[in-house]
Amino acid sequence: MKRGKRCMSNTKRVVRFVGVVLFIVAVMLPGQTASAGDKTVLRFVNWASAEAVTRETINTVIQKFEKQNPDITVENIAIPFGQIRTQIITMTAGGNAPEIMQMSGNLPFELAAMGALADLSQFASQEYLADVWEGPLKASMSGEKLISVPWAVTPFGFWYNKELMKKAGIDAPPTTWEDFEKALDMVKETYAGQGIDAFELFTAKAGYGVVHNWSLMWAFGAFPLEDGKAGFNTPEMKKYFTWLRKMLKEEYTTGGFKLREFREELAKGRLVFGFDGPYVQGMVKSLNAEITDENLNDIYGVAAPPVGVTGKPLVALDFHCLGMSEQTTDKEAAWKFIEFLTSSDVVIEQYLLPMGAILPLKSSVEKYADAFGTPINKAFIEQVLPATRGIPYGPRWGQAAQFILNALQKVCFTDESIEQIAADVDKNVSVIYGW
Repeated sequence: MKRGKRCMSNTKRVVRFVGVVLFIVAVMLPGQTASAGDKTVLRFVNWASAEAVTRETINTVIQKFEKQNPDITVENIAIPFGQIRTQIITMTAGGNAPEIMQMSGNLPFELAAMGALADLSQFASQEYLADVWEGPLKASMSGEKLISVPWAVTPFGFWYNKELMKKAGIDAPPTTWEDFEKALDMVKETYAGQGIDAFELFTAKAGYGVVHNWSLMWAFGAFPLEDGKAGFNTPEMKKYFTWLRKMLKEEYTTGGFKLREFREELAKGRLVFGFDGPYVQGMVKSLNAEITDENLNDIYGVAAPPVGVTGKPLVALDFHCLGMSEQTTDKEAAWKFIEFLTSSDVVIEQYLLPMGAILPLKSSVEKYADAFGTPINKAFIEQVLPATRGIPYGPRWGQAAQFILNALQKVCFTDESIEQIAADVDKNVSVIYGW
């Protein structure tokens, strides 16, 4: 009898378990937006909630949105930055894509190639689109489709330490590549043996490491992955590779540093020139207690990068963006949340401004003019942002980036001939793209 009761109890547990599983499956069927009663449930995959500094901020933002929109519930799904690409692609391929996702780099274009992203131009008003910065908006297009919208605009500016530069006899940041090379020589001569890097060169990680070198390639007149060719076995790219090797071999900069380590060098007064985003303002303050809002702009300056052979400054555009899954059924609700994330005061004040990002909408920058009136922020908006240019991202870029990084590291850390390195990477990338 006892055995029978136990069997009956186990049976009930199995039934309840199966019921829960069936409910989850029903909610998460491909093409379905989850619902709770009469509410729309939007799943928001992001890395901001996976970081201790911004986790509570995002929760506060979501609560504010839900209070304003009681018919919508946002499920916050935190995934670390290093895992977010794999997780989103896996969820999407399994027919279980999140309704809204935070992305960067090439990920939107990978997803767009899968037909996985909604065209946001179908939901955004013309007034909204006209308010987005032109460069980031253009870089958010895949063909005729708007596959994402900017959330945090973070282009690379040309950072410089004013005191270190002055002690080396340099009165102003160099504006041409010729003057930049002269400045590097002056820095090297002045600070020889003192553990001070003349310039930041990052070659440690595929995605970000390759992007970090892209603007410098352009300065030499090399435009890889454009016009239907790999573009690495060219005189311009070989000149860049030669210059890059010189920077490492002749110790203008430290080889193999992680980007975090370069930022520590900048914060501690051991880096003269850097190439990094506006968010570095918050980073240097967190790394050096002596740097405050009051003296930050006295210590550092920002300008557009030195002009190379193209005759104008060019900056590879880097920014965080938001996209919507094509599988989302209540796309109007999803767009409402995306618009809130890019324009609401609570998001701006509690997340975007503390991060140090340029706000995605021009009207927001005007509204918060005091925050963007500092010399560094003004330089990012007036000099750096107009110089931005989209990287030629696409569905094959991620594969190609591995070979490109390998080539950059061979240039920096081996004695293999530049000719061979350029030929090899050009061949490998050509195979990936079918050129």
